[in-house]
Amino acid sequence: MAYRRRPEGRLGLQGKTGFTAWLLYASLRLLYVVGAGSQTAAPHEQEAPMRRVTTTLGALAAAAALALTVSQPAQAAQGALIVNGAVYYDPSGCYGSDVFPLDVENQADDYAYVWNGPYCTGEVVLVLSPDTAAVVEEGVSVFVE
Repeated sequence: MAYRRRPEGRLGLQGKTGFTAWLLYASLRLLYVVGAGSQTAAPHEQEAPMRRVTTTLGALAAAAALALTVSQPAQAAQGALIVNGAVYYDPSGCYGSDVFPLDVENQADDYAYVWNGPYCTGEVVLVLSPDTAAVVEEGVSVFVE
């Protein structure tokens, strides 16, 4: 495994491999602690260690499933967004204009949300589906995911 020095001066494992190794270490350490606790249990507490092991294994399975899931990176919409004549290709985020009324043409493959405040604040006054256009009197900014 590759190690790198962090700015704080500690050594850490790189990337997802490092997290998986840490998860495995933490799991084994936890199982060791649970197992050591079961040897010192009083006779009337004999069922408690098994319940702890079951709970621990369930938590470890959930953590492993979470660690192994692959998340999709956020992607911009494909196409173009035209706001008062300004063309934005593959739009993602908030687009504003100082010209009123707001003329919006959504040629992207995602929905465009027209807001009544600057920087996509306030309330959504119109939702434009893909390949639609509108002139919005109270619109100030447009948001596309």
